[in-house]
Amino acid sequence: MRRNKLSKGLFRLISLVVLLVLVVVGVSLEITRAAPYWWNTDWQYRMKLTFDNSASNENLVNFPVLVQLTSAHSGFWTHINSSITANDTRDLRFVDTGDLTELYFEVEKIDYTSQDAVVWVNVPQIDTGSTTDFIYVYYGNAAAAQSAYHSASDVWDSNYLMVQHMNNEYFNDSTVNNNDGTNDGTSYVVGQMGEARSFNGSGNSVAWSDTAFNFDYDDSFTFHYWQKTAVGGDFPIAKGNSSNGYRVGTEGDGDISVFMKVSGASGQIRRRVDAFTGDDIWHHVVITYNGSRDVSGLKVYVDGSEPTTQGSGNGVNAGDSMATTFVFYLGRNSGSTKYWYAGALDEVRISNTARSADWIETSYINQNSPSNYYTVGSEEELVIAPGDASGDGVINNDDVAYIGNAIADVMEYDPACDANEDGNINAMDITQTELLAQ
Repeated sequence: MRRNKLSKGLFRLISLVVLLVLVVVGVSLEITRAAPYWWNTDWQYRMKLTFDNSASNENLVNFPVLVQLTSAHSGFWTHINSSITANDTRDLRFVDTGDLTELYFEVEKIDYTSQDAVVWVNVPQIDTGSTTDFIYVYYGNAAAAQSAYHSASDVWDSNYLMVQHMNNEYFNDSTVNNNDGTNDGTSYVVGQMGEARSFNGSGNSVAWSDTAFNFDYDDSFTFHYWQKTAVGGDFPIAKGNSSNGYRVGTEGDGDISVFMKVSGASGQIRRRVDAFTGDDIWHHVVITYNGSRDVSGLKVYVDGSEPTTQGSGNGVNAGDSMATTFVFYLGRNSGSTKYWYAGALDEVRISNTARSADWIETSYINQNSPSNYYTVGSEEELVIAPGDASGDGVINNDDVAYIGNAIADVMEYDPACDANEDGNINAMDITQTELLAQ
């Protein structure tokens, strides 16, 4: 028995000497924390958001995920700073678990009284078909200042020309392009997510300059929006009239039509799809065009998928151009006959690329019902166990190695590595952790 005790003691001594030698020579043990590692111990609470990307056949890169937190997430509203606003998010953080870095986010709405938050988070990559990719939302640090990662323009990739959340009368663009609109009478209405704008069908619109979004037949683009209307025969989006430019219309039967035409030419690129959208409920509409100068490059998606085409036109000649000096509008036609839109619009986006079918389908799933795209885990509270340096809930030799690595790399003070709780991280913590690991 005494020999066994001496052997164990000798083993611990040799282990300590080896670790100290590695520290002195500056060798990193490359030991990393287990997944539960707490990003920053100044934050007391977090929740895990796990994505269900099983419907996607591609890796979604820099994808803007809608995160909606409601009264169902009671712990969040209990522990986040009650002074939080859309412009001052203070202790709100989103963290990628892959390399433990903060993620850029934009707060569209956060209402402490009604317990409703609408936040857009740029996730660097969500793997194709994955159901295990996840991020964390951290909160509960009363002393926190505004995060540099609370930056709307960094949420939206460089292909976005404009992002309008339709949540106020100023129509401020969320991208770096400052494509702000001018309101003409639209009013507040409850949106698909957060707030939206209502158009009365007789004089309401939003205008941009005559140089805005001046696409031609060789350009690629995507229009993305949510609409809610009970009538048809109008134009939610237009930069043109019946002779020139482009328009997106809602037909009298609720079908969606897209017109791209050049003045004086008999041909046009046109597609009409069978999609009843005049039922006074929210529908997700996306139009993409790949610059092919052919109707095959023009696609329409409604509620995440492509409906049946009811009619199309294709006859653009070489050299034809649909670029115009018409003003770009939401809610009306650009020509003398206005065709005022009657209904509501939410989350209007314009890109200078043709977004993929997977990107569009995932956007619809996420925005239509966020809980169908991700699950929110139970609230976790920070509990620091001195000696559990790896953060896996068990004190063992992995923690001994991690503390040695922390000393070698002169890491920032971490209370989990301070096994003897003396305010320092040194060889004594290695000894203490070995004792705790027995």
